Order: sequence, then C-alpha cells, then structure tokens
Amino acid sequence: MSTQLTPLRNKIISEVVKCFKSGRFIEDIDKLPAILTGGDEWKPTSKFVRSREQEESIYREKVLSVLGFVDGEYDDTTPLHVYAQKALERTSLDEPVFGISQKGCNKCHFNGYFVTQSCEGCTSRPCSVNCPKKCISFGEDGRALINQNDCIKCGRCFKFCPYGAIIHKSIPCVKACPCGAMLDSPEGVKTIDFEKCINCGGCMRACPFGTILPRSNLIDVLKILPTKKVVACPAPSIAAHFGKYDLSLVSGGLIQLGFTSVEDVSYGADLCALNEAKEFEERIVKNKKDFMTTSCCPAYINAINKHMPELQENVSHTPTPMHFATQTVKDRDQETITVFIGPCNAKRWETLKDSTTDYCLTFDEIFGLFEGSGIDLSKVQPYTFVDKAHKEGKIFAVSGGVASAVASLLPKEIPDGVIKPVIIDGFSQENFKRLKNFKKNITGNLVEVMVCEGGCAYGPGCPGLNTPATSAKIKIAVDKMEAHPEGRWVGLLNSQIKPIKVEN
Repeated sequence: MSTQLTPLRNKIISEVVKCFKSGRFIEDIDKLPAILTGGDEWKPTSKFVRSREQEESIYREKVLSVLGFVDGEYDDTTPLHVYAQKALERTSLDEPVFGISQKGCNKCHFNGYFVTQSCEGCTSRPCSVNCPKKCISFGEDGRALINQNDCIKCGRCFKFCPYGAIIHKSIPCVKACPCGAMLDSPEGVKTIDFEKCINCGGCMRACPFGTILPRSNLIDVLKILPTKKVVACPAPSIAAHFGKYDLSLVSGGLIQLGFTSVEDVSYGADLCALNEAKEFEERIVKNKKDFMTTSCCPAYINAINKHMPELQENVSHTPTPMHFATQTVKDRDQETITVFIGPCNAKRWETLKDSTTDYCLTFDEIFGLFEGSGIDLSKVQPYTFVDKAHKEGKIFAVSGGVASAVASLLPKEIPDGVIKPVIIDGFSQENFKRLKNFKKNITGNLVEVMVCEGGCAYGPGCPGLNTPATSAKIKIAVDKMEAHPEGRWVGLLNSQIKPIKVEN
C-alpha cells in the first residue's frame, strides 16, 4: 500500500540535502518550511490543518527531526538556522531516537465502537439485545445510538449487526505499540513512556499523519563525508527497496555520495548465522537446554530487558549482523567511520550502544540523499565488494530467514529433526503476550523473533509501506546468491520453515 507520507518525507529529506549541498545551509534553512508547503500552490495535507502558517509549523518540526532534534529539544521562537548550526557543531547524539510532532499530531482521542449512517434501525435489534451493558438506544429516525460512558468496548454490537453498520475506531499509534508505551489523554495529546518503549517504530509506521519523527543522523554524516574515511554498511533488506537497481548499483550511488567504500551487512549476517549455529549446538544439542532465541533484532532485545527478563537466559549471545559488519571494517582501520544503513528505527538505538557503529541512516534517508544530490542510479558504476556474502546472510531480511540460515549451518552429523524452529512474525500486542508466556508452553527449541511483521524488509525506515512484492524481490535476489560453503542446505522461505504461532 502506498501513501502520501512517503513522497512527503522524501521531499523533506531531499530539500534538506539540497540546502546543505548548496553552500548556504545556515543562510537558507529558515526558508525550507515555506518552500515545502508549496508556495502559492499551497493545499492542506490533512483535514485538521486550517492555514499555510499551521502547515509551515508542522514542516518546521519535520525539518528539525532531519537536523537531529526531537520534541522537547526545540521551541517555536528560535530560528531553524540556530539548530542547523548546533547540528554542525555536535559530536554525538543521544536517546530518545524519536519523538512526537506536537504541531502535526491529530490528537486522536476516540477509541471504541460507534454507529454509522448505514444503520437501518432493524426490528430484530441484535446490537441492543446482545449488549451486556444495555447501553444502546434508538433515535427518532430508528438508528442505534451507543452510550459511550457505559460502553465496555466488548464488540458484541459490532459482531451481531447484520448490516456492518457498527465500526470499531482505534488510535493507530496506541494500537500499534506492543508494550503500552504510547500514552493517551482525554485531550488526545500523545506521549511516549520511554521506560517501556522498545524503539521498534511501530507507532511511527502506524500514524497516518506522520507525527512520530525519528532523530536523524543525516547532517552528522553529510558533514564528515568530504573529510573522513567513511564506510557505508547497508543491511540485507536493501535489495527490495530501490526498484530495478541491485545492491551493486545502490552501493555505486553511495560511493558517488562520498562514501569511501561499502561493506555488505549480509556478510555480517553470514557470520551471525555461523555463530548462532555453533551456539545452538552448544546450548541445545550438547547441554540439553530447552530453547534459544535469536538476538539480531534490537527492538526484541529491548523488549526482553524491559518486559521479559525471565527470557534473558534463553537469548543468544551472538552479536547482530550490524556489529559483525562494522567490526570487520574497524578491524581493517580503527579510524574509519562506520555508517549502518537499514530499514529499522531500533537500529538507531543500537548504534548508540554499539562500539563499532558510529552512525545510522535508514533506507528512506538514503533515497532522499540520492534525490537531493541528483544521483541517477542508472548511470553509476557498479560496486564490487571485498567480502562476499551468501544466501544465509541475505535471507535474514525476511521472517523465517534467520532460523533457516542457522539450521543450514549446523554440523552435518546433527539430524534435520533436532532443530524445531518457531517464528514470532511481528510484535502485535497478541504476539507480545504470547512470547511473554513462551516458557509456560515451549513449542520449539530455536525461536526467531522479528518485531516487524514480515521481517526487517518491512521496517519503518523504508522508502514506502511494504507489500508482498518486497519479500518476493528479496527472494529473487537470494536465488542469485551462493550458499555458504559450510552450509548443508538453505531452508526455502515459506517452504522449509513456516511461521508457527506461539500458543499461550
């Protein structure tokens, strides 16, 4: 599904990049909100926007996020160029990795069931008869009315209406948060409880107003590209997000942007799979432990530390593919600056904690970088990688891929039936609760956890909302890869290993 938010964010990023590269960054940055609203051609981008001035204030907050600032770190009166100067002068970023646009928030506040104009006021009245609180009455026109003060949101009226005239309306960002970190108020103002937040970015992807804004490293990277040795480290899931341009051409574009070289994080995923296979053999096969979970998703690790400490002993000790890739770069030259490029907001948080990764950019930011820098990927020189990645690393991008890769790299003397994979495909609120209860009903011994449904290829930092075509593109790219020489088989996604629901 495509939305208007994708081109809007691309436009903001590309305009910031153009401003930076113009040589008049400080002088012209204050003009960007007016430019982004379209000048004399202004049209409101949402229903609650009443004026061009209001729209400009929303764009101002979005520009601030690209400059690396989140709400609480800026005010309405200080000019943008002051924050631009601060971005040029800073040497590091800190948590939180995203915030809420107070100007752009729709302040959604209704969460429950209500009756639409499709109600026919039927004689059988199943909505009223089946309501346990008897909070449904009927107006003069015969249509049903729900008393929201008495309604317990059980959904029985919704279930029994023969016309589908009753609908459930929820707050998207609140509903998308698996751990109750997105807080609402009677006025509709949203806040994030960072003591609970796992930085997954689910709220960011769910908000139809683009109100959840990431803290970007864009300026930090742009300012060092001309003067430092900077290596780009793109994640395996990049293969699906730049149309017909494969990783070699996207990497060629990164070189044209000014990066010194490119390290394919799929190579780091290869190393991750090899190490997790060895760890599985040690824990499960030799020491007869109940189960081991994967460790490559930082949002999952956050969830374990904050909400499921009882599972800490079961989590693999293997570092993430990002760490393996950036460590490889640092081993060659400790002075090199490493920039991870991925689809994930949680990686912004992991970068702050990881000693070998200096900065993090997302795919949509790279898309905006290419556009703002005038780079045409059809005209770049394809890039040749020093470290060769294999299928095992590439399939990390899609749910089932990590478990499949680990299984393929177990020693040949271990029978196929020994590994019993369980795939937690996405942190819906239901899956979150089921995983929390996993020890009460163990259904497998290798638990792959992907907080984003579908896998990393569906992360909130991608250029657009993803479709099944995304994973199809990744599978096509994987088919062209060679298996790791130490592997005995590569489990085919949706074939050898299928997602298994975790039961309570």
